[in-house]
Amino acid sequence: MDYNAYQPPAVPQSSMHPAQDANAVALQPLVRSVGWIRFLGVMSIIMGVFAVLSIWGILIAWIPIWFGSLLMQTANHLDNGTYYQGMESLAKSLKLQGILIIIYIAIFVLAIGLAIALPLMTKLAE
Repeated sequence: MDYNAYQPPAVPQSSMHPAQDANAVALQPLVRSVGWIRFLGVMSIIMGVFAVLSIWGILIAWIPIWFGSLLMQTANHLDNGTYYQGMESLAKSLKLQGILIIIYIAIFVLAIGLAIALPLMTKLAE
């Protein structure tokens, strides 16, 4: 038996390309979370449906419904093994949430500014 201490260890051969194998391993925590992703998607759609019942909700109800449908697409793609499309729909849903948070912060700052400015303006007008 030829033993060479300086020879690198044998690497098991995989049927997948090493980059694909690494991607599959990297996506396993996300794939294991498909149930939670689907739950969040369903709950978001239900919240959107309930939002339609109010006057203000009619204007914004499409946002949680859209977010929920994107999460459901993500879960379906991850279940089917189409990881790239799943990551695309997850990226869209995260971008949507980020944009909404920026809009909510802007509305909040505007509301605080108006709450401070309006009483001052009424005192000045007297």
